[in-house]
Amino acid sequence: MSGIDDLMAESNDRWASARRRAQGIADNGLGEAVKTYYVFYLPVGFVVLLPIGTIGGMLALG
Repeated sequence: MSGIDDLMAESNDRWASARRRAQGIADNGLGEAVKTYYVFYLPVGFVVLLPIGTIGGMLALG
């Protein structure tokens, strides 16, 4: 093997090693928390903080 074949073999070995190390690791609900943040808190924070920043900037800079 040479070139890309060597790289693919090494990559596959690393993925197999990662799978073995990850055996038994659970998500523990973190995925749902991340989804809630990006779907709810980030947009709401943006909608709330943008007008506050705009008004604050207008008042501060005249």
